[in-house]
Order: sequence, then structure tokens, then C-alpha cells
Amino acid sequence: MRKYAIEMLPFKPTEEQYKKLNELSKKYNRPKAYFIRLALDLFLKQVNKLLKLEEEFEKKLYEIALERLNDKEDEILTLDEFEREIGRNNPKLCRRKDAKNIC
Repeated sequence: MRKYAIEMLPFKPTEEQYKKLNELSKKYNRPKAYFIRLALDLFLKQVNKLLKLEEEFEKKLYEIALERLNDKEDEILTLDEFEREIGRNNPKLCRRKDAKNIC
């Protein structure tokens, strides 16, 4: 048997959501709350996966930045130098009106 939270959460679906929920409930002979809990479980799993991926990505970026910072042979560019370097290799960027100092 499932344990439920002590607190009830107020939830007001849109008319379209309520209509679809009713259809599911009738078709599969399940209470509306079953589908709401199922949807919430699926949503929370996906959000957790995304947050973990984001965390791993940020960690990897930090490691790369630290590696490059500690590499004495890796040239460190100022922001202006970086923008000019990117601009030279990016024709789309050079066509911008504000790209005078970049290209």
C-alpha cells in the first residue's frame, strides 16, 4: 500500500486537461488521481535526469577551464581578442551591424 503525503496540494487543471483526464479515467476505469500521480512521477524523474546532466556538464566545463588555465602553453585571450578570433571564422557574425570591432 502506498503512503501518501500528509498535506494535500491544491490543483486546478485547465478545461482541456480536465476533459482528457476524465476520458482517461473512464476509458481505463481508474481514478483521476491515479493519472495525476503517474504524470507527476514521470515529470519528476525527467527533471531529476535533466538536473543531473546539467550538473555533470557544468562540472566538465569547470574541469576544462581549469585545465586550460593551468596549461602554460595555452594562450589566454582577452574578451576583445576572443570576439575578433571568433568573428574571423564566423561569416554570420561579421555581417552583424555591431560587428565593426569584431571582424
